[in-house]
Amino acid sequence: MAASAEDEEIRQTLEPHVISIDASSGVAIIEDAAGSIVISGLLTPVVASAAEQQQQIAAIESARNTLVLQDQIAMATRANYYDTESNPILIGTWNGVNTYTRHTLGTYNSTLKYLTSYGDCSWYNTSGNSALPYRNGAATVSGQAVVDVTKGSYFDIRDLTTDTATTLKITDWGPDQKACPSRIADIDKNDFISLHGNSSAGLFYCRTWVPITNYNP
Repeated sequence: MAASAEDEEIRQTLEPHVISIDASSGVAIIEDAAGSIVISGLLTPVVASAAEQQQQIAAIESARNTLVLQDQIAMATRANYYDTESNPILIGTWNGVNTYTRHTLGTYNSTLKYLTSYGDCSWYNTSGNSALPYRNGAATVSGQAVVDVTKGSYFDIRDLTTDTATTLKITDWGPDQKACPSRIADIDKNDFISLHGNSSAGLFYCRTWVPITNYNP
């Protein structure tokens, strides 16, 4: 049976697609399920080492119970609170698209060097990639080639509507903070489903716990 015009409109709205790919650099501009921009394939000057990755995974596991309690308190006392970017940073232009990052907004643990943030998460791929919207050193704008969050790092994300968490690896950048100042992550469709139960919503309210290289509030 052919899909109705309404079904097709919903499919086009929710199904991410590649907007453009630069053949020389391999950088791809992808539209996520909620209509924002993710950049895939950015080369960065600094990538988390294997030792750093293991330390990050261990830190997340060690903090898991504390994070659960923290999330429960947050939901009880300030439901649907958002760490919203009001002054996004232009870090560059790729394939003709101006790209804006966010400051390291949220609650910073200076001892562990991790940032807790609250906002929305979407999905943009089925290749196991995850994107966060912080500076990763791949800027084309002078003065912004700074690493706030290192590519290849592991972070914790919890869907606060289902109370389900997982650990993911940062491979890409996004969503764009000019267009979506309250969005704090973009992930793989299957990871999205495992956390939220379905992909049709396009967004869920979440908390991320991210290792910070340079605190930039």
